[in-house]
Amino acid sequence: MAILTKPLSGVQKKPEEQQQDEKLVADTDINLPGVDDGLDENENLDYLYKRVNRVGLLTNYCLMVSLIALLILGVGAGIHSYQVFALRNSYAGMCRLPLKKFMSPDIKTAIDKLRLLDAGYPHEKLDDILENQHEKETVEFDFDIDVEEENYEVLELPEIFLGRYMHDFSQNITVIIDSLRDNCYIMPLDRELVPPPKSMFDMILKMKQGYYNLDFQEIRKNYRVMGDEIDHIEDYGMLATRACSNKDTYKLEELVGDVIVKRETTKLEKFGEFMGNTLVQYHIVNLDQ
Repeated sequence: MAILTKPLSGVQKKPEEQQQDEKLVADTDINLPGVDDGLDENENLDYLYKRVNRVGLLTNYCLMVSLIALLILGVGAGIHSYQVFALRNSYAGMCRLPLKKFMSPDIKTAIDKLRLLDAGYPHEKLDDILENQHEKETVEFDFDIDVEEENYEVLELPEIFLGRYMHDFSQNITVIIDSLRDNCYIMPLDRELVPPPKSMFDMILKMKQGYYNLDFQEIRKNYRVMGDEIDHIEDYGMLATRACSNKDTYKLEELVGDVIVKRETTKLEKFGEFMGNTLVQYHIVNLDQ
């Protein structure tokens, strides 16, 4: 009977079996992409932690830059809106001016009668009422003036005359906007008579403050409507187009020389405006034709 003296662990494996075992062990190793095989497990974790931190910092940086850009855009939009709406250089408003102190008695009486008629008083009692009523020495004056660029000024005396009067200095035209008839009338701008916007605004401020000595004059001018309605209002600029796009628009021609116009000298015209130191009345001879 044979007796074995070596343990089973001492039995040597065949070379082919040893190679297969080493291959299986090699296949079970964990390989991380971009990490050298020589790094141990702690070094691999440090690498992943650093990479996550680097990506997080880049994301926070992009987010911060985006927020700063939005903040700058918001501040810029706010400044622009403030300049447009709060610091606009065209001044619109209403005031009461002591124009009646400088008007002739006939014009003052006509204005007072118009005011009483608007209040509903009968025409036959106007003279009696005026004798017992204290006159108002001021009249309402509405204005919209482009002070910075001096492109336009819009003036109105609603208690005295019909319409608004827009002087467009960029197009050299004056536009009478008659809201009652829903019409517009265009005529050349008289630069010798119409003060520029800055001068007009300065005179308004001085009159409101009460220390402007007005060298007042009254002028009557005669006009007639020329031809048919204007077809292309856009030819007269942006301001006229915006004011008269939904109205029938006509061109006015001034009548000069020996023109006979039958009207009462004390009658107040339908159209007129105040221009600094001048009250201009416009008589349109064929207005109702």
